[in-house]
Amino acid sequence: MKRILEKRGLEVQSPREAFREVARNRLISNPEQWFIFLEKRNLTSHTYKEENAQSIINIFGSFSESLDELVANLGITAA
Repeated sequence: MKRILEKRGLEVQSPREAFREVARNRLISNPEQWFIFLEKRNLTSHTYKEENAQSIINIFGSFSESLDELVANLGITAA
């Protein structure tokens, strides 16, 4: 997302700022959902508990849908 924004002449300093800016550019509809994905991604480096692993697995479907939305809004077609 950061690279997409840079190509559009926009500079961001953090992932959260990137999510907000991408939402302002109407590439995603819910930046808060992406904040959750980021939190879960950060958990993956400390997944020693079963409940952490399960909480990460449980967002796969939601992440896939959100990623599909982003790709569609970018006009990218699947290979």
